[in-house]
Amino acid sequence: MEAVDKILCDINKSIQELENLDRSGMLLNKVELSSAYTIRGLFYFRINMFEKCIIDVGKSIEILERMDCEGKQFDKNEYAKAHASRGMAYHAVGAHTQALQDFSKSIEVWECLQNSGEPIERSFLFNMYVSRAGMFNYNQEHMGDALSDYHKAIKMAEDQTGTGESFNKDDLADIYMGIAQTYDQKEDYVEANKYYNKCIYIWKKMKNTGQILLCESNLATAHMNRGANFSQTGDNNKALADYNECISIMERLQNEGVAQDIFKMFMVYENRALIHKAEGNIKIAVDDKIKALSILKTIFNERSEVQEFYFTSLFQVLGSIADESDETFLNSILQEFLYSMHPETNEAKEIQRDIFDWLDE
Repeated sequence: MEAVDKILCDINKSIQELENLDRSGMLLNKVELSSAYTIRGLFYFRINMFEKCIIDVGKSIEILERMDCEGKQFDKNEYAKAHASRGMAYHAVGAHTQALQDFSKSIEVWECLQNSGEPIERSFLFNMYVSRAGMFNYNQEHMGDALSDYHKAIKMAEDQTGTGESFNKDDLADIYMGIAQTYDQKEDYVEANKYYNKCIYIWKKMKNTGQILLCESNLATAHMNRGANFSQTGDNNKALADYNECISIMERLQNEGVAQDIFKMFMVYENRALIHKAEGNIKIAVDDKIKALSILKTIFNERSEVQEFYFTSLFQVLGSIADESDETFLNSILQEFLYSMHPETNEAKEIQRDIFDWLDE
């Protein structure tokens, strides 16, 4: 923390000196002040002080825009980077409309520079295409725009590889994952799986050659999503294989101390249970259902929104085992997953009451 304070203190002193020169009319090149604001803004971003980042980078943008109005020269790359940086900060605080505006402005500037033959920092433009595509994915009306941005990023990656430049394959896999998720939302499961195939292939090849994945949990999610799509298209064997692989990865990562999304773990066990049930493997399906309940139970009191899922799943388990299980097993399930739980939401309470009524019949 002392090192952070020291760096921030030094940056503040530099900005103070530049601001004093500016007020006295002695600052000949205001780009220096603009750059200083951007540097401090990015520092704030790194230490998660996003609101301060937005303010500082906004000051940088204002200076450059005034210079532009006055016909003064400055590096347009720096202007684009400032918008990109502020956009990331807006995105971090959930101000998605402002983030999208900044991403779009940075892309507009870099595309204009590129079209005029001027040099640009291609990695920044690449990241903006990916970031904006991810934001477009939130809006059903902009799925086409998301796909367009993703494919522009892929074209940049292909061009870079074609010239012999190194390229991070992990980034390319992330793009394929984003495209797949876009097709998921369009309910085009066959097309989505074409891109899940691509990202899974890249990540597995990286692992097999000893490369470290930025986030191996993404590989698990890709298997889970592809499995769900196989299930939608009736290919239960492939769905089951993907669910098995997803669970294997998530459990291994959890055992290694890498936190996993509890709700995703619940869902993949639920989904695998459905496959087993469809294949007539009722006992294995029940085992998966109970495992899913055990997972969801760990966050039952922390996230009230999961309680309805919890009791719905429990009802399904009880319906599967009531006629075939011995009374001791049934009572142990009731004691662990029903009687000991105290829901908060009205929806969850209603399903719990339905279970009690069903048991009394």
